[in-house]
Amino acid sequence: EDGQGEAMATAAAAAAAEKKGGAGRGGDEVDMPVPPVPAILPNTSKRQAIRELMQKRADRKSSKLTQVLVYPTFASRSLEDPRKWTIQFRGWCFKPRVHSLKRRAAVYALARALRIRVGTPEYDMFIKRTSYFMVRNRKGRSVEFEICYDSPEDGEGRQCGVVRIPSPEVSDKYGHYDTWSAQDERELPEVVDQSMLASDAGPTTMSMRAVLDKWGTQANSQIYFVPQRGWSIISDIDDTVKVTEVPTGAERILSNTLLKDFVVVEGMQDLYQEWEKQGAAFHYVSSSPWQLQPYFQNFFDRVGLPGGSFHLKHFDIQNRKFFNIFQSSTKLKPDSIQRIMSYFPDRRFLLVGDAGEKDPEIYASILRANPDQIGHIFIRRVDGDQRTVESLKETFEGIPDHKWTTFFDPKEILGALHHGMHEAYWTVRHTP
Repeated sequence: EDGQGEAMATAAAAAAAEKKGGAGRGGDEVDMPVPPVPAILPNTSKRQAIRELMQKRADRKSSKLTQVLVYPTFASRSLEDPRKWTIQFRGWCFKPRVHSLKRRAAVYALARALRIRVGTPEYDMFIKRTSYFMVRNRKGRSVEFEICYDSPEDGEGRQCGVVRIPSPEVSDKYGHYDTWSAQDERELPEVVDQSMLASDAGPTTMSMRAVLDKWGTQANSQIYFVPQRGWSIISDIDDTVKVTEVPTGAERILSNTLLKDFVVVEGMQDLYQEWEKQGAAFHYVSSSPWQLQPYFQNFFDRVGLPGGSFHLKHFDIQNRKFFNIFQSSTKLKPDSIQRIMSYFPDRRFLLVGDAGEKDPEIYASILRANPDQIGHIFIRRVDGDQRTVESLKETFEGIPDHKWTTFFDPKEILGALHHGMHEAYWTVRHTP
């Protein structure tokens, strides 16, 4: 995914390129608390611009409440005190529908680069996909977290119990909160500890919600309680599980991200579901911005990709160019992966990515630094990735051949799993 920002900048300069086919049906769309007012795009009449301005003024009264999002996260046993669970809470506080000139200008420039016409399906999808970039970040907001679980009620039926966890911190100037909480196991639902007794137990999923201070607005998500022993999948998103077509150029990247329904890389959901059945935990690490996470979540649910924690990029449209939306340094992804691994020193990891950008180099470096924790690396070959077999061998120089695999079709890996081939490296059934 690294280098996508440069490609997007190229798209702005090459605005004359022909637009791609029609947009999808909006299957991954997310409803904002207040519907966004469309930005003024090419071919918008002066009268329509005036109507939009009047609509903005009228709708400001209905968008005063600050909203909150909370992202899927994981919990691990504390390394200092095994009786405690360490839980990371991540989310975002914002006010919907802000109409700053900087934000509108950035979206307008992107729309011109994509040659979007008002009233087309592409226009409607574009407005929805960019809606979370058009909000006002809210700093200094306090969030309380609630872990919800089913508890027995006099042996008849079940009721919902709640563990309340106040946040020790408030949202930063970008509206984000990223806080950790250490909870004694006696304060957590009994089901969490019981499920960890099995040596091959997978993660336990529990519902949680974030409640925003005095405003009382709420958001729901999941916590994955991951045992200290077992297997975890650390996966990229773009061109690994979702078709983005990074090597084909900027217009295709933007079209697949902002104008169309997300499309799954065929077969990846079957492979991941197989690993999920074997008890694997999942962590999705990507250079995509947090503003796209709600759409990713809907996409995962729709196509059947396993749930897991998300680790994306902070992006503020006012302080960075919109065309750098996907750009990341080679530091972001390695740091996120190393941080995840540090909480599970006794787990083993499979790293899954693609050859379109820097995943081979990043994963090879991580394996060299953590040879005992990395069980295997899987690299999906992408059309147009320009990599040769020799260049990949150079990237993985010094790493045994049985520790890394390239593939075009996920069925290649599924077939090996079903026939018991390379079981020590390709299956997660056996806990180390």
